Amino acid sequence: MCLLKIYVEDGDGRRLIARDVAFVEISGGNIDLRDMGSRRLACIEGFRSIEIDALASRLVVKLT
Repeated sequence: MCLLKIYVEDGDGRRLIARDVAFVEISGGNIDLRDMGSRRLACIEGFRSIEIDALASRLVVKLT
């Protein structure tokens, strides 16, 4: 099973912040990341855009 790796990108470059992410919820300007057991891995606030690469199992959050 291929789960997502989550990266954030800002003026300093791109860095990995979470792996094995099964659920992504975008609500109220926040991105909530959860694993298979619904455990919260991270919450990202203040993003500009999101890039999803399904072939690479990668989600990149571009910060403001």
